[in-house]
Amino acid sequence: MKISCFSVVENIMPHSPTPSSRRSFLKTSGLASALTLSGASALLGEDEAQAPLKIGVVGLGGRGNGAVYDSINADPGTVLWAIADVDEGVVTARTKEYKEKFGKRAQLEERAFTGFDSCQKVIDSGIDVLVLATPPAFRPGHIKAGFDAGKHVFAEK
Repeated sequence: MKISCFSVVENIMPHSPTPSSRRSFLKTSGLASALTLSGASALLGEDEAQAPLKIGVVGLGGRGNGAVYDSINADPGTVLWAIADVDEGVVTARTKEYKEKFGKRAQLEERAFTGFDSCQKVIDSGIDVLVLATPPAFRPGHIKAGFDAGKHVFAEK
């Protein structure tokens, strides 16, 4: 029996009488991402399951900020470990916001980076998952850097 991503989704979400829209696809894929992150501890060994899942987010605009909230809300064992954006003002404001909102789960001490080289700094900070929410032109290089470093990478195409 051949199983594909689509057959799994069809079992979860039977065909509806109305055609899928982009909005419904994004909602479904967002839910799948959250479930994947929350289920990650079940795939790890017992010692690894006890350790927090360290998330690093590059690009803190609307999509990146949403990814931070989704990642933190997906699983109580997830921590925001590092953030980056080219705009220093955005990084400063988001760091304050995340510390106020998430408390100890926003562990950004000396891991809030700015500049065009900040993606590599996030990768080198000890993260487990790299979330890329940068403009599309930057993603191929960032994805390659994440893979080369052996990190899990979440990026839109």
